[in-house]
Amino acid sequence: MNEAGEESRASAIKTELLKLFAIGQIIHITYASGFISDLEIAALHEVAELIAIDRDQVQNFLDNELEPPD
Repeated sequence: MNEAGEESRASAIKTELLKLFAIGQIIHITYASGFISDLEIAALHEVAELIAIDRDQVQNFLDNELEPPD
């Protein structure tokens, strides 16, 4: 792979990581209130669609946030 292709791939990976980080932060902030409503869940799914994150990825973030600490 040439240098331009490697830079493009690195940029795409960075973009995906930033998207995942962003949705994770939104979920974390939402849960900080101690409750998440159906409306907030719907909004998270809309945000996920806007930034092209799969609903399963969002659900995994939600499940991880709900897990009690060890």
